[in-house]
Amino acid sequence: MGQLRAMATGRSALGAVGGSRAVLGAIGASPLGFGKAVLAFPLVAPRAIPAALMMLVASPVGLTIAALPQWVVNLVFSPLLG
Repeated sequence: MGQLRAMATGRSALGAVGGSRAVLGAIGASPLGFGKAVLAFPLVAPRAIPAALMMLVASPVGLTIAALPQWVVNLVFSPLLG
């Protein structure tokens, strides 16, 4: 509620000097940018996910992080399995 009040106050203050059109443009740009990101995700994800996985496996730190869960499972369950 506070953000809405601040937005209305800023719009009225800028409206006094003729800047209300810029305020409305800024208010509309935020949802527009979010919608654009949501629509672009299916196009970007097929390229980004394999690249991220390659960087994870290619670096020694990433390889260690990726192997850590298996090491924990072996440590916990090996005494139980005999």
